[in-house]
Amino acid sequence: MDDLVELTTERLRTTPPTCVRGFRLTPTELPVTYDDDCKSVWRLACDCGEERGRVLGYPLHDYNPTYDGPECYLSPLGFECSCCGKVTEIIDTDIHGYHSEVAKIEGGIGSVKSRGEGPRRPFSCLACGAQLFVVTVSFVYWPAAFDLLEEPELPILEFFNEFLSYGRCVACGEVSALTNFGKL
Repeated sequence: MDDLVELTTERLRTTPPTCVRGFRLTPTELPVTYDDDCKSVWRLACDCGEERGRVLGYPLHDYNPTYDGPECYLSPLGFECSCCGKVTEIIDTDIHGYHSEVAKIEGGIGSVKSRGEGPRRPFSCLACGAQLFVVTVSFVYWPAAFDLLEEPELPILEFFNEFLSYGRCVACGEVSALTNFGKL
């Protein structure tokens, strides 16, 4: 079983979930320190090859007026390429993540997370207000995800427990946390 866990850990770290397969992906490191759970980390690029773009989503404050933390967005998230203008979906918490996968198995769809509706807005750099970023995303797998090894027919890659995204501002170089979707 230890060999299977080791092989699975390597697969999870080197293979992206389906939600980001519309991008050209480059393995990378997180721009911040994060815990030691198993994770895969990817830099996004449009299929035209451009890495710079706007992150589109729903400001949490619009859905929870009492929220007083740093700017953070709800899903569904998209990436609008600065070169060709194409919008590629990044993640929709109603479709992607651990609880959504469990809901699919149980005959439904949906997660327990809040999500936005209507027109999306671009994220702005917290330091300078610019809207172009190079985006890094990460999928975090908690130890409980490895319990799925007993069910080999389940798509373990899709059972990530957290989704993190960071944008490095093209204008000023500041790194902003775009999201931190936990307990997916």
